[in-house]
This record gives sequence, C-alpha cells and structure tokens, in this order.
Amino acid sequence: MTELNPQYPEGHNNLGIVLQQLGKLEDSVKSFQKALSLKPDYSEAYYNMGLALKEQGKLNFAIGAYQKSIALEPTNWEAYGNMGLAFTDNGDWTEAVTAYEKALAINPNDAELLSNMGNVLKDQGKLEEAIEAYNKALSIKPDYAEACYNMGIALADQGKLDEAIEAYNKALTIKPDFESVRATKLDQQAQICDWDSIAEDRKLIPDLGTSEKSITPFSMLSLEDAPNRHLLRA
Repeated sequence: MTELNPQYPEGHNNLGIVLQQLGKLEDSVKSFQKALSLKPDYSEAYYNMGLALKEQGKLNFAIGAYQKSIALEPTNWEAYGNMGLAFTDNGDWTEAVTAYEKALAINPNDAELLSNMGNVLKDQGKLEEAIEAYNKALSIKPDYAEACYNMGIALADQGKLDEAIEAYNKALTIKPDFESVRATKLDQQAQICDWDSIAEDRKLIPDLGTSEKSITPFSMLSLEDAPNRHLLRA
C-alpha cells in the first residue's frame, strides 16, 4: 500500500503496527514518524509510536508520544493507561496514579486499569487503597488471576498471610499453571508452618521456575536443597 501510494498516512501507520508485531521496532517507529509527517494531527499514530517506543525501553519518548496522542484525542483512555505503565516503569508512581485516574474517569469499568492502579498503590505502600482497586477489578472480571495474585501480595504485606494464601488459591483455581503464584504461596505457607498444605504440592517444587516460566528465586530457598535449580531460577 505504501509503495503504491507513499502519501497515504494510514498505510504507514498500519505498516508500523505490522513491523512492531514482527519485533522490528526501529522500522516501526520510522513508519509512524512517516505517517505523522503526512498527517501531523494523527492521534492513533502517536499512540502506536508510544507503544513501540515503550517496548524499546525509551520511556520518556513513549510518554511524550502518548501525551501528543491525548492532546489530539482527549478521550483516548488507552493512551492514558499505557502512559501509566510507562510512568510506573520509570519509577514515577505519582504521575502513574494520575494517568490511571484520568483513564478511569473515561473508562471506569476496565479491570486491567484498576489492577494496574492497584499495583502502583501497592508499590507506594498504600495497601488498603490497592486492595480496594483489586477488588473493583475482580468485581468486573472475576477470573482475573493476576489481580488475585497481586491482592495476595498486598495482603501479605499487611501481615494477613491466611487471607493472602486464600487469594493465591483463587488465582490458582483460575490459572493452575501460574507458577509464580504457587511459589509465593508455598513460601508463605512455610512462614506460617502449614506443612500439610506444602506436602500436597511438594511434588511440584522441582519444576517451579526451572523451565519456561520465572518465579521469585528466594521463594524456594527454604523448600528444597537443590543448588542447581536455585541457580537456574535466579
């Protein structure tokens, strides 16, 4: 399409999306820039360029692209949401919360936005507010395993290990192969000396974090004497 009509901005935007999906991020960004040179008020191209830049780890540039997209399309809640993720990765939690609040003001019933807001609040130590955000996310999407897991972490940070383990069990009911949840649950069961429950899952321990999926390596240190597997997890 771009060869037949090189002045077609939508064609360059669509090419950029395809290149991003193929992992060709530099070429992808160039396609979005070409689209914007032809159509400077192209909000979608700014948004897509922000996604590609974030994937490259160029967080400040990604945030700038999202801001330009929002300036052109103020109701673009997805741009606010992804800007929140970029601010989070940048360690700028205050700006992340602001971005999520603006996204939720436009789209208040998005479970992923609520869960991401919970993650930032948890990282700030605002545990009650984080748990409230996770509960809202789960009221919208009851099978949201990641929200259950992160709520469990927040509960554990409050010292409520029994409630945390209950949240982990719910996450595992939804997603039985969620290895990081199972490892965290086993570690916290050990902290409260729930050896009977650990015995039920002991046969799973050697495989946790040793194949394709990663886990927090410290969660297994007290549960098995296997230096090679501990090293692999790390």
